[in-house]
Amino acid sequence: MAISNLTVTGAGGNPPSQILVEGEVTGCEIVQVVSSCTANPVQINIPTGGTHNWSAILSNDKGCECGEIIKVVAWCGLGQPGSSAVTLDMQLTCGNCPSVNVTADPPGPCVNGKRSVTFHATAGNVPSAGVAMQWKFPNSNMPFGPAFTVTNNGALADQTVEYPVGASGPVTYTATLDVILPSGCMPVDVPVTIDPCKGEPPLCCPDVTLLQPAISGCAPGSAKADFTATLTWPEDDCTKTVPSSYLWTLNGSNNKKYRRSTSQPNTDTSTPWTDVSTGNPSAVQFVAGGSYSIAVVAIIPGIDLLSCMPTDTRSFIIPACCPQLTGPLNASQKPDDPCTWIFSAQVSNPNNAAVSFEWSFHDGTSATTSLPQVLHTYAPGSAPGGVTALTLKSPGCPDQSLNVTITHSCIQCPPGQHRDASGKCVPDTPPDCPPGQHRDANGNCVPDRPSDGGSFNFCAGLLVAAVSLFSIGALGIISGLCLSIPWLWIAGTVLGGIGIALFVLWVIFCSRFTPCRIMRTVHCVLWWIVAVIAPVISLIALIFGGLPCKLAAAAAWAGWGTLYAWLGRIMRGAGCTPTC
Repeated sequence: MAISNLTVTGAGGNPPSQILVEGEVTGCEIVQVVSSCTANPVQINIPTGGTHNWSAILSNDKGCECGEIIKVVAWCGLGQPGSSAVTLDMQLTCGNCPSVNVTADPPGPCVNGKRSVTFHATAGNVPSAGVAMQWKFPNSNMPFGPAFTVTNNGALADQTVEYPVGASGPVTYTATLDVILPSGCMPVDVPVTIDPCKGEPPLCCPDVTLLQPAISGCAPGSAKADFTATLTWPEDDCTKTVPSSYLWTLNGSNNKKYRRSTSQPNTDTSTPWTDVSTGNPSAVQFVAGGSYSIAVVAIIPGIDLLSCMPTDTRSFIIPACCPQLTGPLNASQKPDDPCTWIFSAQVSNPNNAAVSFEWSFHDGTSATTSLPQVLHTYAPGSAPGGVTALTLKSPGCPDQSLNVTITHSCIQCPPGQHRDASGKCVPDTPPDCPPGQHRDANGNCVPDRPSDGGSFNFCAGLLVAAVSLFSIGALGIISGLCLSIPWLWIAGTVLGGIGIALFVLWVIFCSRFTPCRIMRTVHCVLWWIVAVIAPVISLIALIFGGLPCKLAAAAAWAGWGTLYAWLGRIMRGAGCTPTC
């Protein structure tokens, strides 16, 4: 005869109204079961032979609660339990209702005519689907707490409420932890007795205010912060007690917290704090610029923290040492080219850190620059719109990105056309004129002037005289300054000025009446002067002459080059192609 595999389950709320006991039995015709919650045993008839499952429903006569450890005894046969009886101490599991236990701390000191009470609760036998609960504190500062869900066994969050004291004697209030879901579960009530103040001097609970932190330096590296708190006491007739300490909590980067305690309402980050995650002393490290926060709690002696906990929190900004993109990504179309865009951004780099700027354009191309601006030209016919992105990179600093969406007007012109300076499609430039012709000022093809251009005339003589007088004058100026002969450079200046004046007169009145062969000859002479003679003169002046000599040689070289260039331009306009 053997009884095994006992299980115990409560049903009908908490406390359960019935207790279900189940098990297996072999070689027994009658099984009797009793529990520490039941007044009388229950008898179950078992079929003859073999092993059978059995169950018995016991009444909960003694009001055992869900989660409570109860004793269950099962045995074969009639009468009292024998040596073969099975006795087990088991937890009373109740269907879908959790087992709940609630306790209350003694009421705190009298503060401003109120006492605070803290309630503790634990939940067991929580079903996999969880349960919904709600605190109720009638006559307190929080009559109804928020509904919450419990999915695991264990302690629940403590609840602290304030109750008003009675005017003449103790007052008893009832707190309730209600099981909302599943329905049918019994609430748990806890009575608390609030004594009157009995002439106790009322204690003041001040307000604490954090001043704006004083920040110096930047992050990462040299950033520091100083914190100061002030107290404001109520105007009530109460005892003002100086705080015994101040508890500071600094919220750092990456969710790291630092904590320290001071006797005075001020502190700073230059002294050691405690790393909350490790409990070890640690220096406060601002690893990056951004927003941080500081909190302070003033500890008032003689008053429970639950009744008086003056607290304030303030955010502050640590400036970044790392380069920062400080504005939007700007984009503008180049005025004379609809295919080209200018992208730029503003950057703050107080420590002159090494930076690079990576650009990604919507046409699939990219670029890297050392400055926060770039010029990008889109191919005609490319996608008209898209996103351009900028990424700022700096060693040891996090990447930063900006982007902008643009729509460009870079179009593909039809065959035979091209885009002009305004971006419009215009006909291509007409082909060159036939041999022996050139384009006049109106763009028309006209015959070139004959190569001989006629015989030597007054206009030809004026051109020769102008170039000759300028050249003689230039040589006179160089010689006079290099040899320190004043009358010589003065005479050269006069002759050079006359030569320039004659050249201007020739340009105005005679350029189209001068034979082409004469202009070509003078143009070639000027070429030889500019290409051969003037460099030799300048080299000699550079080696042997003083500063005035060097300047005169350089100026003369530039003057001959100007005459050469202007004469060539005038010849082309007159249909006389230069040969030198």
